[in-house]
Amino acid sequence: MAAAGCGPGVSGRSHAGAVALPGAAGRTGARGGTGNRESDRRKRGLSRTGRPPGGTLRAGRVHPRGIPHRRGMGRALPGPGHRPEMGATPHAPAANRVRGERRGLRRLRALLHGLPRRACAPGPGRRRSVEMNAADPATPAPKPPPPEVFARWAVAARRTGLVAAVFCALVALVSIVRYQPPSREEPLTSAELQRKRALLLQNPKDEDLKREIRRLDAEIRTRFFATRAARRQGAWLLLAGAFVAIAALKIAGKLTETPDDPRTRPAPDPRAVSSEARQGWLVAALALLGGLAALALAARDTPAFADKAAADAPDGGPAVSQEPDAPTLEEWKAEWPIFRGPSGDGLAQTDTAPREWNGTTGKNVLWKVPVPPLPGDNSPIVWGQRLFLSGATKEKREVYAFDTETGKLLWQHEVKDPATAHLPPPKPMDETGFAPNTLATDGRRVYAMFVNGDLAAFTVDGKAVWVKNLGKPDNAYGHAASLTLWRHLLIVQFDQKGNDKSALIAFDGATGRQVWRTARPVGDSWCTPLVIRGIPQEEIVCSGRPWVMGYAPDDGKERWRAKLLDADIAPTPVYHGGRVFVTNAYATLAAVRLGGSGDVTETHVAWQADEGLPDCVSPLCDGERIYLFDATGLMTCYDAQEGKKLFEQEFKDHFNASPVLVGRTMYALDVKGTMHLIETGPAFKASGTAPLGEETHASPAVLRDRIYLRGRQHLFAIGVGP
Repeated sequence: MAAAGCGPGVSGRSHAGAVALPGAAGRTGARGGTGNRESDRRKRGLSRTGRPPGGTLRAGRVHPRGIPHRRGMGRALPGPGHRPEMGATPHAPAANRVRGERRGLRRLRALLHGLPRRACAPGPGRRRSVEMNAADPATPAPKPPPPEVFARWAVAARRTGLVAAVFCALVALVSIVRYQPPSREEPLTSAELQRKRALLLQNPKDEDLKREIRRLDAEIRTRFFATRAARRQGAWLLLAGAFVAIAALKIAGKLTETPDDPRTRPAPDPRAVSSEARQGWLVAALALLGGLAALALAARDTPAFADKAAADAPDGGPAVSQEPDAPTLEEWKAEWPIFRGPSGDGLAQTDTAPREWNGTTGKNVLWKVPVPPLPGDNSPIVWGQRLFLSGATKEKREVYAFDTETGKLLWQHEVKDPATAHLPPPKPMDETGFAPNTLATDGRRVYAMFVNGDLAAFTVDGKAVWVKNLGKPDNAYGHAASLTLWRHLLIVQFDQKGNDKSALIAFDGATGRQVWRTARPVGDSWCTPLVIRGIPQEEIVCSGRPWVMGYAPDDGKERWRAKLLDADIAPTPVYHGGRVFVTNAYATLAAVRLGGSGDVTETHVAWQADEGLPDCVSPLCDGERIYLFDATGLMTCYDAQEGKKLFEQEFKDHFNASPVLVGRTMYALDVKGTMHLIETGPAFKASGTAPLGEETHASPAVLRDRIYLRGRQHLFAIGVGP
């Protein structure tokens, strides 16, 4: 049974429903008091809290006056059964406590003023919703901000919009003035440039005239593309200014409409409001028209010289201006400028080459020099008396030039893009290395690419021309596609993981400027693009997973595609007699007829085969037969017209280098450095071997009765001495 004068369940603690209110009288404390004080309170009609019965605040309840119970604010109101603390005055008048509590309630109302009528208490310690009674007439209304505040902000926003509109008008005016035809001189419409090119046709060996044409052409192109860039920037500035103008005027309108105290707000002047609205809409319309004009200018500002060249092309063929410093087709065929020679298919332009040599004893070895200090498996390319290679490690990338007569190292230069030097290097496979990409040269410049995406150009004399980074390739084994050229364009097949990353890109060889870029819906690959030259409609053919695709070399537009390949694709396509031959291990060997458009999988695939497919080595075609070397050292021969398998031949060692055809003899170099001489025909016929004496993975270069070979330790020039 509870002690006299104590409520049930109270044992020296404050009641669970005690509420803290600012300035509330009474405190929690220990037990105290007697039954006489309880009787005295009852006679006065008061509870233990000093309030009339029913006025006690409890947890989770609402006070009869509409004031909610709030925890942790001020002092706690005592609950039923509470006794004053020991030492407190037991006979304090109840009226004083009531007045103190009322003062606390008034302070609480001031704190809670302005909250919504019903609010949910999601914070810690709140377990239910609390009803808010805002109908208390004693609660003072909140004082709104003075109207002058909204007026000042509205004026500021309106002025900002006007300034932005004036800015748009000025930018649009400047763009229109600069767009006038008299100030626009395109590379193909320059009368001076055309006159000098006409003179060059009459005097093709005038070196001073060539230099003047190059200088004038570079000057015109620089000015032309700088003007285009300025117009694009003006268009973006116009759009930004229009956005700021519209947004500022909209904000000004909202601030003008912001309601304040209806009892003190003066009635708006309808004429002023209407005038402001018209002004705002007028400025917004002007800004919008300026932005549309900028977009129209940017859309029209395209390189019209490409369209003009296409219109001037005879017979509807591809029309790209022949650059003064681009080699002619005859000059190109006389050199070994890219991977697998001038045609990119391993066909040497000579019928004679050494058939016997020994790298160890020196037989028929014209010279033998150590390979560059940085490793690499890229193949040698040759133009004139210059042989070019590259080498790289994780930290460093270099390009090298050798004299073809003596093997002397003429120059070496590091390739380093300062903008990406701090980026972590890729992690290619050991067999790929950091310099697997064979270089390309047009006799004026030499171009090199590496697995980290660095792309650079040097003159053949070793002067740096330009360098850029295409981004770290997302490639499982490391980017290994070699470079190729079409006229003055450097072609890069930049395939990566994911069908949204791969692209075929063309750069201007002289400046490094990107001329066109075509997205490719394929995954990562390691094959080199094939440029088919000397036909009415020249073409670039690229293998990929799953599409083999043909592109126009002048603008990069896709012409056709065939769904043929799968898995990891490394062999480069070859061309002969109107057909492109593509292959890859775990996929197929297919002959695709040129001349189609769109998806030609069902219409232009002449035949397919699936035996002896290569993993790395590119095929060789002698015009009548296709020769393949798989990853195990198995050689397979197919008829090029019908796809019938003719024979197979196993070798002791496998091949990584792609074969070369000299006359009717195939030169196939295995990984141990042994060159196998094989006579082409419907049956296998070996005609000899020639050992190099060291391991090699690079493909040979055959030029002017010589063979250039890159071993793991040495660079060789093979020939027959005088």
